[in-house]
Amino acid sequence: MTADAQGRAAVVLMAYGSPERLSDVPAYYSDIRGGRPIRPEHLDDLVERYRPPA
Repeated sequence: MTADAQGRAAVVLMAYGSPERLSDVPAYYSDIRGGRPIRPEHLDDLVERYRPPA
């Protein structure tokens, strides 16, 4: 978030949806990154965030 010279702030909200299955996470992540390479540790972290609770 940034403020302009008058102290007003702006926030940009974006919605990308979510993968339907855990196996869809890599393709989902690639899509929201515009096809840019994904570091394996970042993908592992995102997969864990979408993993259902045990």
